[in-house]
Amino acid sequence: MSGKWIAMCVFAMIMIGCTAQNAVPATPPATATTKAGGDVTPTPTKTIADESPTAKIISTMNPTPVVSKGTASGTPAASAQSTPSAPMTGITARLNEPFTLKLGQWATLPDANDTRVSFTTLLEDTRCPLDVNCVQAGKVRVGVSVESGGKLAQFDLSSMPQDYRNVGAFNGYLVQFVEIAPARKTVNQPIPLGDYQLTLRVSAGSLDVAQARINEPFTLKLGQSVPLAGTDARVTFESVQQDSRCPARALCATSGAAEVVIAVQREDKTDRLTLSTNRDGAIKRSALFDTAGVALNALTPYPQNEFASKEIAPKEYQATLVVVNYVPSSSSTAPRITTTSVDACPDLTRGAASEILDEAVHEQPTEMILFPPPATTVSLHGICGYGSIAYNPNRIPQVTVPFVSPASVRSDRAVIAAKLTDQRRQEQLLSIVSALDAANPRGPSNLYMKLLTGYSAGAWSRDALGEFPDAARGAANVHVESVSGMGESAVWVWREFEGGRYAALVAQKGETLFVVTALTTAQRTKENVMAAMTTVMQKMLRN
Repeated sequence: MSGKWIAMCVFAMIMIGCTAQNAVPATPPATATTKAGGDVTPTPTKTIADESPTAKIISTMNPTPVVSKGTASGTPAASAQSTPSAPMTGITARLNEPFTLKLGQWATLPDANDTRVSFTTLLEDTRCPLDVNCVQAGKVRVGVSVESGGKLAQFDLSSMPQDYRNVGAFNGYLVQFVEIAPARKTVNQPIPLGDYQLTLRVSAGSLDVAQARINEPFTLKLGQSVPLAGTDARVTFESVQQDSRCPARALCATSGAAEVVIAVQREDKTDRLTLSTNRDGAIKRSALFDTAGVALNALTPYPQNEFASKEIAPKEYQATLVVVNYVPSSSSTAPRITTTSVDACPDLTRGAASEILDEAVHEQPTEMILFPPPATTVSLHGICGYGSIAYNPNRIPQVTVPFVSPASVRSDRAVIAAKLTDQRRQEQLLSIVSALDAANPRGPSNLYMKLLTGYSAGAWSRDALGEFPDAARGAANVHVESVSGMGESAVWVWREFEGGRYAALVAQKGETLFVVTALTTAQRTKENVMAAMTTVMQKMLRN
């Protein structure tokens, strides 16, 4: 019998290896549809498990480390060329005390009902090496599994605060990402996988809330609903559309995925978002807000030995969610944006806008703004420009990164230009300085406060352009310089951020402020954008 079992195992390993190397398309595992309070209806599909008894070989209890490749911010990710060679042994940890795991290692917590936490996967390491100047600091994403009370959960945790993925909640315990070592020293020397050390902390608690808050993870049971603090909205975990995640102790052709429906209700409107446990579909923008989206951080429990349709009861499902980057679309406590469609821009042609962006733009121009300042007392008036045809409806604007506003302008990038003699002068200066301050949150905001005070008093800050270079001092990935030969004074602003570039060329002549502002792709260079914007500015100054 032992010889036959060994032969079956070898055969299964050969078949799986061939499938991976030849990239044969695979059929997803069995799926299921679950409604709140309803039954689970399995929908069988053909899988490896249907074809061979060897396909469902139970793995050893020790986790197998897995590495996923990825890149971001132009920085190479961790290499998957090596794996820890020595067999892993578990450690003992305690509640509320940090503990460190190597890739593939686990910790057991006796004072947490023998809950077991494992560092199973290195998903991504795009941290900026110490010998490189990067646009973004990058991040590390890790896969962590938690076994507690006979159930299993899997979490995708991140070191980046803006991901809101530094904690997982399961069975009355919180697992928090503390730090990861070592640092990436040089771009040419990937960190051996055996050297990674992940520090975690487990504490008693949950993410159950009576009221959800913006940018803070929270959990909902299937069918549960909570209000969103500071808004008139509610968020409901409405249903599990399907759950085809491959059980942890089974061998499947694909990893599978689960899809859930999250309903966002506001006044008499409901926006249903279908979110996936696959990262590409884990976050979607809600049409009920200008810049808000809902992200699915985790769906627990995770199937262990059977597909979810057999192993997980509807009442067991719990989704970890976060409402991100919320800016009220109509509120007395937020900047108000006035915008209208126009027949033509008096100071900007469609051809010039397309040249600045280096991409196709809409035929119809629109009044818009490219970075709404955070002040609650500012009533913004858009200025005329052209938006890109390129548009991702699920893109979630970030409050610290320039974006096209309002959301009714269906463009990812845009150019605006105008000669201003009214209060819009101060509004545009506030917008540009806000873009600088967002890149330098710890820097001085003296110029911003000066402009805001002038705006509130209805005054025009005539000498503001000369203070722009000082306002940008210390800001990361920002270049500001005074420009000669354009009116009485002029300034050029360039900001680089992940996924795009922000540029502003501003000149003053008498009581008139001349403004050209653009939001472009990350592929555009400072020199090319400035040259194209200078042509527009010189034409404006002549006319």
